[in-house]
Amino acid sequence: MDKVDRADWLFEEANRLEEAGRLEESIARTRELVALFPDAAVFWLFLSRRHREAGQAAEALASVDRAFELEPNNVLCYMQRGQLACHTGDYPSAVADLAQAVKIAPAAHRYVILGSAQEDNDEPEAAEVSFRAAIALEADNSEAWLNLGQLIRSSDPVEAEACLRRAIDLGEDDSVLAWRELGFVRAKAGHPEEALGHLAKAIALGDPEGWSQLYRAAVYRDLDRDDEARADYDAAIRIVPEETYPYHLFASFLIEQDEFEDAIRQLEQAYATGTDRAETCWRLAGICRQLERWSDARHWLERGRSCSQQPGDDFDFAGVLAELDGMGV
Repeated sequence: MDKVDRADWLFEEANRLEEAGRLEESIARTRELVALFPDAAVFWLFLSRRHREAGQAAEALASVDRAFELEPNNVLCYMQRGQLACHTGDYPSAVADLAQAVKIAPAAHRYVILGSAQEDNDEPEAAEVSFRAAIALEADNSEAWLNLGQLIRSSDPVEAEACLRRAIDLGEDDSVLAWRELGFVRAKAGHPEEALGHLAKAIALGDPEGWSQLYRAAVYRDLDRDDEARADYDAAIRIVPEETYPYHLFASFLIEQDEFEDAIRQLEQAYATGTDRAETCWRLAGICRQLERWSDARHWLERGRSCSQQPGDDFDFAGVLAELDGMGV
C-alpha cells in the first residue's frame, strides 16, 4: 500500500472509529495520518477536533496551533480554535477567532456559531446581529431562526414567536428547544392552554435540562393547578438533580404557598449540589429572616459570605449581618 492509499485508509478508519464512539482509537489513526502528511493543516485540524471531543483541551490546542503555523489564514483554523475556546469557556477568545473566520469567509453556519459564542459572552446585541446575518445569507437556516427566536423572546415576543414557528417549519419540528421556547412565548402572550400543548410536545421529545417541565409548572401556577405544578417541579429535579435551578424555582413556589419548611429543605438540597452556593445561601437567609430565625439567618449569611459569587451577583452578606448586629439579634 503506497503512502496515498495508506492515508485514504487511515482517514476512513478514523472516521469510522469516531462514528462508533471509539475516540481514542480514532485519535491514534489520525495521529498516523498526521505522521504521513505533517504539513497538511487539515489533518492537524481533524486531530484537534477529535482531541476536543475526547475532552483533551491541551492536546486539541496544540494541534490547532500547528495547523495555524502551516496555514495562518485558513478560515477552518479560526473556526476550530474558536470552537475549542467555547468548549473551555474562554468566550472572549472564541468570539475573536470566530469573528475573524466570518470576516475571511462569511457563511451562515459560521455566523450561527459566532452568535452563540457572543450570547455566551454576554453580548446579546452582537449575537442578534450575527443570527440575522446568517438568515440574510441563508433564509432557510433553521438553527439561525431558532437561536434568534430564543434570544429575543423577552425583548420582542411577537417576532420571537414568528422566528420559532419559522424554525419549526424549516425542520426543527423535532427540536425540544423550539417547542419549549414557543411554549414560553405563548404563555407570556396570555395563551396558557396553547403553551401547555407546546410544552407537552417538548417534554415528549425529552428535555435533558428539565426546563420544559419548569416552564409548564409556571403555567400551572398561573392557572392555580398547584398539584400539577408540584409534579413538574419534582420531574425537573429528577432530570437534573445536580443543578440548583429546579430547587430554587420549586422553593419559590413553596414560599408562595407559605410552605416555608419545605422551601428550606429544597434550598438545602440546592446547597448540597455544590454550585451557586452564594445565591442559595442568600435565599435561605431570606426565609430565615422572614421567619425571624435569627441564628439560622446568621448561619447562612456567614456561609454565603465565604462563597464565591457569580458574575452579576450582588449579595451583600456583610451588610445584612451588620443590620442584624444593629438589631441586636
